Amino acid sequence: MLQDLKIACLSTSSWHALWTRKQWIMNQLAKKNSILYVDPQESLTYKTRWWGRRRASAGRSPIPEGLQLVHPWSVLPFGKHWSIAHRVNMALLSRQVHLCRDLLPPDIWWVYDPAAVPIVEQVKGRLVIYDCVDRHSAYGGYRGLLDRLESRLLRRADLVFVTARGLLDHCRACTNEVHFMPNGYDEALFSRPVPVPTALQEIPRPRLGFVGGLGHWLDMELLSAVAKARPEWSFVLVGPVGDRTALLPNAPNIHLLGRCSREEVPGYIAGFDAGLVPFRETTLTRTVNPLKAYEYLAAGVPVVSTPMPELDEVEMVRQSHGVDGFISAIEEALAEGRDTDWIQRRKAAVAPFSQQRILKKMSTLIEEKLGG
Repeated sequence: MLQDLKIACLSTSSWHALWTRKQWIMNQLAKKNSILYVDPQESLTYKTRWWGRRRASAGRSPIPEGLQLVHPWSVLPFGKHWSIAHRVNMALLSRQVHLCRDLLPPDIWWVYDPAAVPIVEQVKGRLVIYDCVDRHSAYGGYRGLLDRLESRLLRRADLVFVTARGLLDHCRACTNEVHFMPNGYDEALFSRPVPVPTALQEIPRPRLGFVGGLGHWLDMELLSAVAKARPEWSFVLVGPVGDRTALLPNAPNIHLLGRCSREEVPGYIAGFDAGLVPFRETTLTRTVNPLKAYEYLAAGVPVVSTPMPELDEVEMVRQSHGVDGFISAIEEALAEGRDTDWIQRRKAAVAPFSQQRILKKMSTLIEEKLGG
């Protein structure tokens, strides 16, 4: 594993936001390295608009020894739409990053946000890694600007990791150093028995659950229709509410339990009779590799998903279109049940996708580059 290095991470997720691959990797690397973790920039307009909702669902993730966290100053709005705003915002971020003199220049720039490529170009590191986890322009930023910035980053990167096969060709248009490193589950987190939270135990079975951010990427209309068609089923949504509260599914048998801590996630999943991945079918989700599918399987829970190309390679995941198809897939999952044999088969299917194994593969490639 990597050690004794200075690693600067330009992230698209706040450290205290819902934990994903970004925070998990940096948390692991902080055990033997010095990490500078830079939260994404936010405009004052954005902060003001969503302050109340974010405060209600906010969490506080511990900051490990060895990790220095940077909260960027408020910036101009439309920084990923307008070139002028982007240049001003990058000047502010550059100034703030340069204040962390003890961690600059880093041995490794570990980049998630392609909009931050000017920072990488200004401060030279020994190695630049682009960990591409999304098709960023599909989020609604100005595609021309984001694609140009991402192309600059791809050409500058020494290593590119992608979480989805659908991102391979996109990144290889600019570089050949592209490696498929899918999302996965935290083996340590899911290896120990955990209690099912009391709030979940009080909900009638069968429980069909989702754990994660509740936002526009979920097919709320599908969830509402399925819940109304099967009132005897309980649908449980665990996670912080995103930017469209009005679109949250509405039915008497849909239960919104709010955000939980990362340590509580296995307990909630253990109390599900089936785990759901009800994403909309969009340009964005065609290149998303949903972390939750792996976590459901790691807990021995059957998985039902809307069609997602990245799940085609994962055994034991049922994918289905439309309301009737989704209901049929759930019925099959419930009939399959949670007996010991099925639980072990699901865990065996997901075993190659532990985050620990994936980080070890990443580390091997990085060490080879640093050594060269």
